[in-house]
Amino acid sequence: MRTSILLLLLLTACEPVLATVTSLEPQIPDGPPADVDLRVALVIDGEARAYDIDLDGELTLVASQPVVAPKSHVAISPDGTRWAFCDRPRPFGDAVLWAGPIGEAEDLALPSDCHHPTLDVDGEIAWAQFGDGSSLRLHSARGLPLDFDGLRQPRSTLWHPRIDPSGSWVTMVASTSSDIGPVTVLDRNSGEVWQTVRESRGGWRDVNDGTLAAATSDGILMVGLNRRVDEHWSVFHHFGDACDALADDWPCDLTPREVGLSAAGRVAVATAPARGSDRWDGWPLVLVDGPVAARVLAADGSRYGWPLWGQSERYVYALRDGHEVVRVPVAGGEPEVLLEGDLTGWGGWSATR
Repeated sequence: MRTSILLLLLLTACEPVLATVTSLEPQIPDGPPADVDLRVALVIDGEARAYDIDLDGELTLVASQPVVAPKSHVAISPDGTRWAFCDRPRPFGDAVLWAGPIGEAEDLALPSDCHHPTLDVDGEIAWAQFGDGSSLRLHSARGLPLDFDGLRQPRSTLWHPRIDPSGSWVTMVASTSSDIGPVTVLDRNSGEVWQTVRESRGGWRDVNDGTLAAATSDGILMVGLNRRVDEHWSVFHHFGDACDALADDWPCDLTPREVGLSAAGRVAVATAPARGSDRWDGWPLVLVDGPVAARVLAADGSRYGWPLWGQSERYVYALRDGHEVVRVPVAGGEPEVLLEGDLTGWGGWSATR
């Protein structure tokens, strides 16, 4: 009996032990729930944060991560699972690219002075690299170089690249002096590069579902990136149609700045006083639906910037006066303050598509 027990103990001791292996790959968080109107990423009070906003205006903090000296907005992937930003960890040093799952971005240790990152649906990142000339860089969210290494402009500066959510097109402004120039479009499927006729400011445009909306000095330029559509909507004063048609309801001494393009092709525009204007009562937020179909969404003496559309398209979300996140009902109504804090960090914000 004692021998049997001893044999049993020896056999048990010889059984293999199965070790539990923990993957070192970062866990990708879920995208926003179905009842969320918008998932946004922004720098506020010294942190990069992501929030979910539902139709009732309730905010849920998804993730946060400290930043030192951000040099751009926080870019978020169209599915809301990854983000990227350019942060300067040392005074007077180059800004480095941080990217990864929301709340877990890591320094990708890429040699560049990083500006203006943007992500597509697969987590690939485009950003402008300054320093030895100016080039566009494309990498995966894991920091692995892709076959395409960049569109180089040795005598120009590239401003604010934007990837279409599908990943098929990259747009940017290439300029030899300031951030004003024609919009350069890179078709990633064919490798073709072409430019718009009219000029735009670097950050004053949006791209969504194959359509580009860009603010020019006089109106809103709408371009179908697949070349099936090529329209110019002239909606601001001194280029006439909207100002003439809507003289009683349209502030004709404004010029467009940042634009937000909805999936349905509607454009929310943050404005500024036109050159020579004596306007001092704020910078209104306006809606453009067509060549002369335009109206004011909010004009309360505040300065609105960086408009974004919710999934429902019932609200336009915007930054106001550098310290508030607000949403404005498209059907009409007063702006609602959703979040307050120090939003004076460089750049704007971004959202899921």
